[in-house]
Amino acid sequence: MIATTTGTVESLASGGAGVVRVEDGKVVLVPGVVPGDRVEIALEPAKKGTRAPRMTARLLRLIEPGEARVEPPCPVVAACGGCDWMSLEVSAQAGEHAKIVRAELSHALGVEVAPPRVHPAARALAYRTRARLHVVADGKRVRVGYHAAKSRDLVEPAECAVLEPGLLEAARSLASHLRGARTEGEISVGWGRRNDVRLPVVDVRVAGDAPQALWKAVSDLVEAGVLAGARILLGGAASPATFGDPRPVQIGFDDRPVILPAGGFAQPSDEGAAQLARRVAELARAEDADVQELFAGAGTLTIALAKAARVASTEIDAAAVACAKENLALRGLSAKASIGDAETSPIPKRANIVVLDPPRTGAAGACRAIAAAKPKRVVYVSCDPPTLARDARVLAAAGYALAELETFELFPQTSHVESVAVFERAKKVSP
Repeated sequence: MIATTTGTVESLASGGAGVVRVEDGKVVLVPGVVPGDRVEIALEPAKKGTRAPRMTARLLRLIEPGEARVEPPCPVVAACGGCDWMSLEVSAQAGEHAKIVRAELSHALGVEVAPPRVHPAARALAYRTRARLHVVADGKRVRVGYHAAKSRDLVEPAECAVLEPGLLEAARSLASHLRGARTEGEISVGWGRRNDVRLPVVDVRVAGDAPQALWKAVSDLVEAGVLAGARILLGGAASPATFGDPRPVQIGFDDRPVILPAGGFAQPSDEGAAQLARRVAELARAEDADVQELFAGAGTLTIALAKAARVASTEIDAAAVACAKENLALRGLSAKASIGDAETSPIPKRANIVVLDPPRTGAAGACRAIAAAKPKRVVYVSCDPPTLARDARVLAAAGYALAELETFELFPQTSHVESVAVFERAKKVSP
């Protein structure tokens, strides 16, 4: 028999779930709630073989809403796995993100970290200029949407509240030409450019074959100016088929284009990426310095840093490095952009500042290399508070102190947050 109980949501934890303290004093994690909610929950038994630090529970009933609870502007939010904080008022989202980042770092460093500076989002809805969707073709119809929370079930929104208008339609337009096939995969969609005109670009990766008519249909969409470009990779193919220029283009911190690799990683919005790049360059304080940048991607941060510093960057994706070189050349900037694994590459002794922007898994290896090289300043850009905290512990053990901490609302309506932590090497005190 499943045990049920009631409680009040005290806060939100990293990962998005609410923290509820039940009658026996135990802490339970409950998804789909906001701080202040009074809820009835069903406690879930721990899975065999796991040693979870906290119990989990399922929301049965909202008894009384918290003050920050709002009506979500999306009709499928309860089913879709994307916007897990859409029931929380936007400024409260920013506050909870800041609390999570602060708590993680305070615990890791063993000191009470000061509240971070919070950078709000320029837009809370229709802000995404790129997205990754899922496509399923069953031989009769084609469906495009998002996976439900903790599931591979497909949710098909009529429109997406956080995606800029035109992008979902572009993905569906191309995907419709998979009709007749039995396949599934991913569709990445964003904005590209053709002759300075902003047009969608679509990157398709599916497991099986595609109808023969797909190729002409996609070619026609590009020729007609419906798409700036497209790239399609079928299961078993050695390389993708490319039409036009399928690379997304964001507007950088300097209001000039930033070219991204097709299907590659980038921040979800132009405004957010520009805001982050501008602030990272300010926090680096790298005028006339030697900067080593790790996990550099297509150079979104590189071009901001190279305005004032001598920059060497490392990125494992060759296509992203090619884009970084092109983005630098477009601005007449110079930097050494190299292909390499930032997790295993040594830090040059001449680098007195290191800037890194690792994936969600963090940068354990890179932080060990930083500790060995001993640069004076480290600017760590993170999209995952727990791995930032883990890596901060490595830097602290090597003599670095947290000097500044800021959070950026790059993912409104979700539990995800971007943060920038600046670490400085402690100065030796003369005897």
